[in-house]
Amino acid sequence: MEEMFDPVVRDVLRLVSQQVEESSRKGKRINFVVLVGGFGNSDYLKRKLDAWCATNGGIKCIRPNFW
Repeated sequence: MEEMFDPVVRDVLRLVSQQVEESSRKGKRINFVVLVGGFGNSDYLKRKLDAWCATNGGIKCIRPNFW
């Protein structure tokens, strides 16, 4: 099942990476990534993004609990 979502997860990680790099070029530091919305509630995406964040500047990935 996870393999089915891997292409979307890769896209999310690529887009987050681009935003972090662009912010860095502008002298800004990203401290948090906040997951919201439908796919943002995915535990699989959260685990993958947590791992990416840990190896890319120690960014914190948070997912508010609205339920």
